[in-house]
Amino acid sequence: MRTRVVVGLMFLAFLLAANLIRLAAQTPRQATVSVTAALVAEELHVRPVALHQLELMRVGDTAVTIAFRTGLDGKARQVVAPGSYRLRSVVPAQLLGKTYRWDLPITVGRGQMLEVELTNVNAVVDSVRVVPRVAAREIAPEIAVYNQVKRGVVRVEAGLKHGSGFFIDTLGGLVVTNDHVVAGERTVSVALDTSRRFAAQVVVRDHDADLALLRLSALACPDCPHLRIARQDSTGAIVVPGERIIAVGFPLSQQSTVTSGIASSVRDRVIISDVNINPGSSGGPLLNLAGEVVGVNTFSEQGEHGPGVSGSILINQLAPLLTRAADTVSKLPLPVLSALPTLSGPAYPLTELRAAAESVPPDDYDDLQEYKAGNFVLTFSTPVANFVYFKKYENEITKDRRKREARAGLSEEERFSEVGEVRDWIDYVGALTNAAVSVLVVPKQGETFGSALARGLSAAGGYRPGRAKYVFKGDVQSTSSRAMFRMSSGIAMENRSIPSWVDARRSACTCRTLGLR
Repeated sequence: MRTRVVVGLMFLAFLLAANLIRLAAQTPRQATVSVTAALVAEELHVRPVALHQLELMRVGDTAVTIAFRTGLDGKARQVVAPGSYRLRSVVPAQLLGKTYRWDLPITVGRGQMLEVELTNVNAVVDSVRVVPRVAAREIAPEIAVYNQVKRGVVRVEAGLKHGSGFFIDTLGGLVVTNDHVVAGERTVSVALDTSRRFAAQVVVRDHDADLALLRLSALACPDCPHLRIARQDSTGAIVVPGERIIAVGFPLSQQSTVTSGIASSVRDRVIISDVNINPGSSGGPLLNLAGEVVGVNTFSEQGEHGPGVSGSILINQLAPLLTRAADTVSKLPLPVLSALPTLSGPAYPLTELRAAAESVPPDDYDDLQEYKAGNFVLTFSTPVANFVYFKKYENEITKDRRKREARAGLSEEERFSEVGEVRDWIDYVGALTNAAVSVLVVPKQGETFGSALARGLSAAGGYRPGRAKYVFKGDVQSTSSRAMFRMSSGIAMENRSIPSWVDARRSACTCRTLGLR
């Protein structure tokens, strides 16, 4: 009996081993590709090709592409399925005036560790041409990345604030930006360029992560490129200290700009770098040299004696927001293709503005006109009117100085003038010299009746008056639209009494704003 049991168990063990062998034969074992990239420079110095972007493309199935990169030592290891691949460089490496790129066929078997060396010998070498200079610029990785992504980076406008954002290829093409750019605003728009601006819909926001996702009509920009999100490499890193990175955004009142630098430190959620990020660039993409988004530009700390440091949110912090957006998008109405007005056209030449301010008779200078609209005081101005007001202020504070200069025999050109000191560079850093009418809205404030009564009674009774209570209205959008419309006729009437030199220039300014000639 015992012998039969032993024989039965041996038979079962044999069947189990046979099945395991059969399953192992049917299941392909993973393979590993180990890459070492190094170039030999002058005097036989070996230099590792650090942080070099590579990809493995499956032969016969181009949809299977595995992206990875070398470390600071020029080495990388990638686990793949057995088969034939092409090992290719994403961006060429540069050394001593030459570019090196690799495109090699490799075949790796089951369970095999294939070691591949990328060297001067098996690289495709191109000389960097210095003449003409444009040709040399075209191969710079930063230029290539910027030209690739710039149309996918947009200007986000929310109330009086503005920042940057970028399209991603998710859920039909959403726009990523910072939460602090759109927080607290009911109207949000996206400007694709100087002539196209559309209403946008806030899909989801995350205050703690300082991220937000916007959506606009798919018809707004069907050909705008959607930026790729960087994925973790084999070491689990999205970006590493010392890696070269690029920031694109809309700082100040400028159009798209690009800055570059290196990642100084990578924290759990933030990339610290020396990339120059100015106000208005918040929400723009931080990219690696492969054109992939590694972070969202968020803040900068300007140093007293240097450029300071900047911070960008790691792109992997976007994942929870994308999950929420997938549930929210289907519940929201489709955004309407609503084109909004833009501030297009050339800015007022600074020389004309200065000449207008200098040509005004001294007795004709006046303050900007103010109008009352409900609980607010509105001040309308144009670039010409602003310069004239600036000249009035200058006349008041430099009256004695200019008299001394006149007695000293200085010509008009030699005398001090703050208006004359205004340089042409303000045309290029976002100064408001565009031909447009600006409206300054200031809430009227005053002490409440109860507060004034209580303080008056206290003073009359010989007691010390308490603190005064002042109130003002802060919600501009709740102001009666009829009061705003009434202002238009009042402004037209007031213009008739303004001196002709102001009236003509203001009229020209308004016409240019409306696109009239």
